[in-house]
Amino acid sequence: MDALTYFLLNYGLYSMLLVVPAALLGAVYGWLVWGRDRVGSGESQKRREEAERLVQEVELELSREREQFKLYREAAESDGTAPVAPPDLERKMAELRSENEGLEKKLGEARRKRREAEGTLAELEKEKAALEGKLAAKAKAAKTAKTGKVAPALKEELKKIRAEKRELEKKLASGERDIEKKLAAQRREHGKRLADQERKLAEDEKKRVEQDRKRAERE
Repeated sequence: MDALTYFLLNYGLYSMLLVVPAALLGAVYGWLVWGRDRVGSGESQKRREEAERLVQEVELELSREREQFKLYREAAESDGTAPVAPPDLERKMAELRSENEGLEKKLGEARRKRREAEGTLAELEKEKAALEGKLAAKAKAAKTAKTGKVAPALKEELKKIRAEKRELEKKLASGERDIEKKLAAQRREHGKRLADQERKLAEDEKKRVEQDRKRAERE
């Protein structure tokens, strides 16, 4: 074996010792990033579905409340004239309608924030695809590298990409948590107001029945 062949053989083995670990590092990190992205996307989808479920429940409660108001008004109007009803009934009905309008505005705001969260999720998916492209490019570069300086540079770049990805995930998770908290608070507030409204309507109905009974006794 001449000197040139010996040199080329040793140089090739040395290059393989540098390239193979770098390529394996890139492949392992790519697999870890893919698994983490998959878990994060699943959690984001679950939170978004929960927010949609809360919005639908609020919509159903508002619909039921409007139907109750309609039935109550029809029953009151079909049974007699305005003096039969309590004097402050119209005022209370106006207050309830105002409260419902406020709840509907809050619901619209919640929907807008949910759309913004969905847009942020779409942007995160694009960022994830871009990061995966960068990772693939770095892994490809590691395979063709011939110096020992590539592996540390690759580690530093991968660390930077991972930090950017975590920051994006934190922003998205924070936005979704804020939406869920606001929707839950609005739902509790609406349930409390609905219970108060039903109690007031029951009291008004009881007063109206009592007035009808007294009027019948006088006649």
